[in-house]
Amino acid sequence: MSDIRRLYQLQLLDQEITVRSGEQRDLEERLQGWADLDESVARRDEARGALIVLEREQRDFQGEVDVGAAKVAREEQRLYSGRVVIPKELASLNEDVRHAKARKAEQEEELLATLIRLEELQERVADARRQVEAARRQAAERQAELVHQQEETEGRLNELREERRQRAEQVDAPSIRIYEHLRE
Repeated sequence: MSDIRRLYQLQLLDQEITVRSGEQRDLEERLQGWADLDESVARRDEARGALIVLEREQRDFQGEVDVGAAKVAREEQRLYSGRVVIPKELASLNEDVRHAKARKAEQEEELLATLIRLEELQERVADARRQVEAARRQAAERQAELVHQQEETEGRLNELREERRQRAEQVDAPSIRIYEHLRE
């Protein structure tokens, strides 16, 4: 077989080695980067943080409603106890009870709106958790698949490199030097 034919076969091997090496690098990069999982975890963590803030807000509103209810109860007890007999003081106390009830109603509305948002956010957190678990399962499956592909590619690269080494030995040294120089 002529050196030209051997050099041509060597060139074909080099091209395949280059392609396989690129595949190998791509597989290594894909094994390192799990963007889907990272995004799912970030969304879950963001939702958890918002949930903590909203739960705190809900507790604060609940405390305000409880304080308002206690105030209304005290004022009503004082109003209806019969201890206050001055009409002007009774009217003022009645006005205070009316304002306290109105404020309590507003606080209850705010609490209800917060509870609705809290429920929606809890569902969002649950969805985010499910997405994280799904992304983890997919990542594990993809990782196993990529590791298998990487092993296959590495095996084929080793075969190609050995075949190249053997074929390069069949070509005279000056021709190989010229080929390598042109290849670069």
